Amino acid sequence: THKFSLSDDLYDAMKQFAKDKCITQNILFQVVWGILLQKFNYTDDVVFGAVVSGRTTQVSGTENMVGLFVNTQPIRIQFDEQSTFESVCKNVQSTNFRSMPYEYYPLYDIQRDCALKNKLINHVIAFENYPLADKLQDFSSSANKGLKFEGVEAFERTNYDFHVVVNPGNTFGITFTYNELLYCQDFIHTLERSIIKILQEVMKNPRTQINDICICSDYDKDKILNEFQMPAIPYCKDKNVVQLFREAVSKYGDKVALAWKEKEYTYKDVDRWSDHFVRKPVSYTHLTLPTI
Repeated sequence: THKFSLSDDLYDAMKQFAKDKCITQNILFQVVWGILLQKFNYTDDVVFGAVVSGRTTQVSGTENMVGLFVNTQPIRIQFDEQSTFESVCKNVQSTNFRSMPYEYYPLYDIQRDCALKNKLINHVIAFENYPLADKLQDFSSSANKGLKFEGVEAFERTNYDFHVVVNPGNTFGITFTYNELLYCQDFIHTLERSIIKILQEVMKNPRTQINDICICSDYDKDKILNEFQMPAIPYCKDKNVVQLFREAVSKYGDKVALAWKEKEYTYKDVDRWSDHFVRKPVSYTHLTLPTI
């Protein structure tokens, strides 16, 4: 589990934006999460699950019924080249209103009727409109006598390997609960920095086009440019790549130049393979290493 909170200034900007545009903070966060998924997966069409109460006005008498009505709805967010953060928020809000009468519709029925079946969603977001832990602590601190609550801590579990819980209380808290066998801690911290980066950009300019939004924080930029990239190595600019490779073959011919599927190929092997490729071109989509 990984927990973090947004800065007060950023949270205040979010609340003001939601108020000005007549949208909920839930919708705002869903759009931000959709942008994050879009950028990480190089797509303009994303789907994730959202937990809903299930107690809609369409079901008569729910206010008198005891028990859980909670359900998960697929949330689909689509983008195009002209989409701005502001326009997407309005579209998602409109879609949310239209879907409310169907909050009770079982997820397994939706998956059954969908081509993707149970692969439709692989994670969910739960937006806690009533943060129980905060309210109980507030009650304890305001009460002069009687029942008091101490050390209040709430937790949730799902059958997904990753889920997000948002608590918009006194602070805007976000919790990632994830399977550590699938997701490493560094990746989770990257998600945190990316969410904050997106929010900073769209709160500064809500009319920013989605394609122009950067999810890379200063920390990540520095890591990519200065740690992941190899140091610049000077080379002879009066020779082309083929000539430089030929020199490498003459110097390091019997050394390993390429490792592929538990096999190793020397510079001489790669040289012969490249000659074979030039003499007999093959489709790039079916390119395989020939037996040397």
